[in-house]
Amino acid sequence: MAVSGVLVVYTLLIASSVYFVGAASNAGETCQLNLNGDLPKRNQPIILTKQNKSYALLIPKAQGNKGFVELEKGDNIKLVCPGDKNRLRDTKTTSVDTKCQKDKEFTSNANNNAGSFAIKDALCDLPPKPDVKDTKTRCSQTGKLYEIGFQAEGWHPLISVCHLVDSADTLYTKHLAIGAALKGAERESFRPKFETGSLNELYKGFDPNSYYVQKAQDRNLAWVFKKYSSGNDSYLSRGHLAPDGDFLFASWQFATYLYINAAPQWQKINGGNWLTVEKFVRKLAIKLNTDLEVITGTSGVLELPDDKGKLQKIHLNGNKIRVPEYFWKLVYDPQTSSGIGIITSNNPYLEKTATLKICKNICYENNWLNHNATIEFKDPSQGLTICCTVNELRKAIPEVPFVNVQAILRGPN
Repeated sequence: MAVSGVLVVYTLLIASSVYFVGAASNAGETCQLNLNGDLPKRNQPIILTKQNKSYALLIPKAQGNKGFVELEKGDNIKLVCPGDKNRLRDTKTTSVDTKCQKDKEFTSNANNNAGSFAIKDALCDLPPKPDVKDTKTRCSQTGKLYEIGFQAEGWHPLISVCHLVDSADTLYTKHLAIGAALKGAERESFRPKFETGSLNELYKGFDPNSYYVQKAQDRNLAWVFKKYSSGNDSYLSRGHLAPDGDFLFASWQFATYLYINAAPQWQKINGGNWLTVEKFVRKLAIKLNTDLEVITGTSGVLELPDDKGKLQKIHLNGNKIRVPEYFWKLVYDPQTSSGIGIITSNNPYLEKTATLKICKNICYENNWLNHNATIEFKDPSQGLTICCTVNELRKAIPEVPFVNVQAILRGPN
């Protein structure tokens, strides 16, 4: 069976994986699945297509605000439930091959049952289980390179992660924002709990969740919250590095909920200017209709003065899981070799007149702000935010990996 379509290369730091977008045939001879209506939600299987004798994740298309998977009649896809003891409910197998008949009708020969069924009814017993893989590669001199993805008829990476094992800190992540399909991305029905993955070397000897919960923060950082607390959002959240909203299927979005893809971020910043930056990146990818490489990282250790005015470095667990001083993004368009660096302060308690002097701020002249966001980016309580050239970003933050940028990437506004 030859599946026609467009091949998209998903390039990570050291690995690439090929994904497939279904192509339309004659009217009435296709199967079309709406991402927000025709797929299972909580326990959605991974959808694979076969390319060159191996399997790859299937990529949907978008038309307006709607995302969909479209296959020709007779095309096969494989449904897989990643994770131990995870099975498709009807077949009690970890995977099943299905064939497009028409409309939303598929057939399968699993368990000698050749009847038709709807993909919406193909539920896994459990939510799809993402995992972390050690690539055995170094990054940023002192870090180790990992991948977040799914083990499903092979390994399918979605995010690369440069991580410091001893201090349980992530330096940066890298992923693709697939602009051609993002506007129609599936809207997740719920948010899963963060997990550590199966690698024993990560978070060895402690559970990171026990240090993120607010009671533990109140206890371990009592001097911080006693002095600075000013509302219900004055706590450190699990700040996504590669955000769930940058991914297309709910199952892919769930893969972002691993602690190796998070760092402590003040909630008022997480839901403030940092969220605005994430939305701007998606808006630009959609506007350009292209795949943007997004590298997201942390820098430094946040220091706050104690009751005696002495600056104290903040960690969640002794000298592990540092609270970063900054969060940053490097957004790169490989089609034009253009990129930009964006830095957000992780200190909501700076003076209202504070400014970031890390680099010359180029947000305004390069369309990375609209009128409504201008004031917000200058508000420390929401996270002071500036834009830099990529060269200046790398000078200020040595951990930023090299990207061959030839021009400034203009924003979506």
